[in-house]
Amino acid sequence: MEDITLPEFYPKSDAETLVTNKLSSKELPNLRSLALSLEDSLLFDNLTSLVSLVIASDRIQSIFVELEFAMRHLSGAFASIRFLALRFVDMNTMASLLSCFLNLEYISILKAPSSPSQAHDLSVMFSRTTNIKLKYIQFGYSEYDIPPFAQTLFDSMKHLVVDWKSTKGGWRLSRGSKSAIPITNPDDQGDRWEPMHQAVEDYGPPSDNKRNGMAA
Repeated sequence: MEDITLPEFYPKSDAETLVTNKLSSKELPNLRSLALSLEDSLLFDNLTSLVSLVIASDRIQSIFVELEFAMRHLSGAFASIRFLALRFVDMNTMASLLSCFLNLEYISILKAPSSPSQAHDLSVMFSRTTNIKLKYIQFGYSEYDIPPFAQTLFDSMKHLVVDWKSTKGGWRLSRGSKSAIPITNPDDQGDRWEPMHQAVEDYGPPSDNKRNGMAA
């Protein structure tokens, strides 16, 4: 088994169920992708094989679990992830999550900036909390003019490709490019990191392998 999508189904009154008998890499040695709520992340621990993590919700419904506790557990249990997708997660939780994972290369965020002030807040958050490994950011649908916001991100992060959706389709902007280019099938990426890796290979800075004429 390589992929698990977990709905929020656990009994929220059973604290013991949430914090004991966790599944780990011992039981799931080949698990690569996991999608779940922040609260249900407590059911897993030490998933060293995990590459992709989707947080579908940051709601904590159980009276036995606090958001801060769940966040601390998440950062320790899933430290290996390279791709993080945030679906229904507020700004404060998002900032904490981004600072938890030191190996992040690809990020997908459902809520794109919808105003200049929100774009400013997001750019500050990224510049303060993300690490130098970040190569790709994907935003959901936005009516806001993304390119100026993306340029601010480029000032903070050297190697970056930014994708977003609009009424006219999907668009991509990379560091050093003068204008955004259309994406043919923006909905194909979803919660998968492989197309994002390919976008970085195609539009990001040349890697050492490329410079040496080798396949990445």
